[in-house]
Amino acid sequence: SIHCEGFSGEYRSGFDLVFKQIVNLMDEPTEQSRAEMSHMVNIVGGKMGAERTEVDTDVKELIRLIKGMGAEVNSVIAGNCTLSEIKRAPSVAVNCALCLDIGYAIGKSMEEKFGTPINSTILPYGIAATERWIRGAAKYLNMEKEAEDLIEKEYMFIKKEFEESKKYL
Repeated sequence: SIHCEGFSGEYRSGFDLVFKQIVNLMDEPTEQSRAEMSHMVNIVGGKMGAERTEVDTDVKELIRLIKGMGAEVNSVIAGNCTLSEIKRAPSVAVNCALCLDIGYAIGKSMEEKFGTPINSTILPYGIAATERWIRGAAKYLNMEKEAEDLIEKEYMFIKKEFEESKKYL
């Protein structure tokens, strides 16, 4: 069991406690597992549920962007992930935090215990923050060129509407 303050504390401390316990379920990476998963990331802090901030479309969009770069997502921790995904999670190239409030705790714990780096930027909302998030992941995946190509492609897709909307700001 995990001791948690319940209603006497703030909600993030409960997530931190649970995420730290999830790390104890993970397998130590091997050279082979790291090589096999060198093109993969985990999205950490992507909790799913009834809370209005837990929008699965955010996670789906980040998965789409990771795949658009040519990489794969091992797991969204803790967003409907499996025990198998959790066990192999430390072998990925990088943990990408969706939310610093929640994703940072498990990402930092995995970095300390297993050496798995964490890409912790601000929430990837808006053009600049999303670019920073993608570039942070790409650095650990050795996919910087692919990231820049993706960013250019994505911007070209929205450029007309984006430039037009700036007239009204």
